[in-house]
Amino acid sequence: MAKTRDLDPDGEENARPGRLYVIPLVFITVSLLSLVAVPVIVNRMVAADQSYLEQSLEPALDQIAEIRYLQARQFASVQGFVLTRNPVHREQYRRFDDRLSHLRDSLRLTLAGTGRDIGALQSALVPQATVWAYNHLRVLNEEEPLDEDGSQFIVQDRIQYEETDAAVAALETAVRAEIDQVNAHLDGLRSTQVPVTAGLVALSLLATLSVGLIGRRMGGLMREVESRRGEAVRARRQVDAIMAATADGVIGVDLDGRITSMNQAGRVLLDYSDREVVGRNVHSLALHTSPTGEPIPEEESQILRGLRAGETINLHETVLWRRDGTALAVQLQLRPLIDGRRVKGGVITFTDVSELRETAEALRQAVVARDEVLAVVSHDLRNPVGTVYSASDLLLEVDFPKDKRQEHLSIIKRSAARMNRLIEDLLDVARMESGGLSVSPTLEDPADLLTEACELARPRAVTKGVTLECAPDARLPAVRADRDRVLQVMSNLVGNAIKFTPEGGQVEVGASMGEHEVIVRVADTGPGIPEDDREHVFNRFWQVRRSDRAGAGLGLAIVKGIVEAHGGRVWVGDRDEGGSLFCFTLPTG
Repeated sequence: MAKTRDLDPDGEENARPGRLYVIPLVFITVSLLSLVAVPVIVNRMVAADQSYLEQSLEPALDQIAEIRYLQARQFASVQGFVLTRNPVHREQYRRFDDRLSHLRDSLRLTLAGTGRDIGALQSALVPQATVWAYNHLRVLNEEEPLDEDGSQFIVQDRIQYEETDAAVAALETAVRAEIDQVNAHLDGLRSTQVPVTAGLVALSLLATLSVGLIGRRMGGLMREVESRRGEAVRARRQVDAIMAATADGVIGVDLDGRITSMNQAGRVLLDYSDREVVGRNVHSLALHTSPTGEPIPEEESQILRGLRAGETINLHETVLWRRDGTALAVQLQLRPLIDGRRVKGGVITFTDVSELRETAEALRQAVVARDEVLAVVSHDLRNPVGTVYSASDLLLEVDFPKDKRQEHLSIIKRSAARMNRLIEDLLDVARMESGGLSVSPTLEDPADLLTEACELARPRAVTKGVTLECAPDARLPAVRADRDRVLQVMSNLVGNAIKFTPEGGQVEVGASMGEHEVIVRVADTGPGIPEDDREHVFNRFWQVRRSDRAGAGLGLAIVKGIVEAHGGRVWVGDRDEGGSLFCFTLPTG
């Protein structure tokens, strides 16, 4: 009778759930381990390849390029020595040789971990370079006899140079091929990492689904959290990039006024580092004093009050105080930082308006200068124009005798000359501002220039009752000068000296030798120029006493332009005896 085996249905049923749970759990464990291990392994392989590139192959390319460059310089130095026998080429060659020796040693160490092909090519360079260098040294040390023009050696040396350079180029090609191979391997790793990881994730999800809805839900929650975290990181990076790119200062503060952050522009404007500002009270840091220099108590701070009240505050003109205690003129705005319905702090933005103020001041000064030009020109033209009009009107209406007619015509001529002089001065100033004031210097005797200038001004000095002394030194060397322009300079300086020297006073004109230049001096015994006014005397339309309206105030500005066009200098000197002293220089020929 056949034997049968009784099965325990209950035991089989009890074992089946265990097997059902064990298999998914093992699968999940393996999948999770794979998820961890595969990226780690791949990342290590990527890191190894990148290290190989960055520490061996890419530095080797730079070293090879420099070796080729130095070999070319060596070749040129030897060629130059053979052709000229100039020892400078020998010294250059030795410097290049020292650098090449160091580079070859560095290249050997850099390529120590590369493949045999590269190693063989690198090793082959040594004997070839050694023979080439040996031949060079024999020639440089003049141990190798050469034909008369060295042409035979030059041809042979070029062949050796091309062979040596070809060997280095072959090594460079091999290194580049190795780089391409490593990059291809990296691309392969990166391209396979994504699908492998995606497959493992899919298997893990399937295993997780097998153990229940809870696992699936938790996986969904984890993905959602990770997605939000990535979005938060991206948003934060975008905000940081915007904050770093803006030229305005931005300060984040809490409700107590403590600084939580400050962008780069703000730190630069206030001269603080991030570590120095975070956690400090914004009022005590930069808002503690008013623009007029009066301390502001913290309880009276408009910014802190607005911060606690959740208000928006705009201050169009205020100051922030830098670390060194200097004031920074800014336009400032406070806006509340709201999270939902709660005010969590505030954001203070400020713009440096120093340049705007300077621009506004420059515009104001330009308007003032324009008005001064109009006032001066209209004033200085009105008198001669009126004189011309009156004299010509009389000539037309009254039949004067000949001598009277000549007198009125002389008046008209002098008035026209005054108008022409003012117009020429204005044109000279315009030429200086546009860079169009030109001079045509020739070799001139400075003694002759001074003598002629004094003779031209002497009638005016006699009329004024002023003694004009001219002491030119005939021993002075010739200067490079445009005669008419230099006489114009002298006429302005001597004329001013006579004009401001009282009757019975004295004007002295002289010159002395400087360093590659002649220094011309015009001194007077007039009231002098105050120390504070000396820096302004060469400005357009400036006069020590504006109420005098003695002229348009263009003469000294033109003097400065003409002297500088000659390559000289002009300044107001010190005179112990009182009065004024003007000096200018002309370059010697």
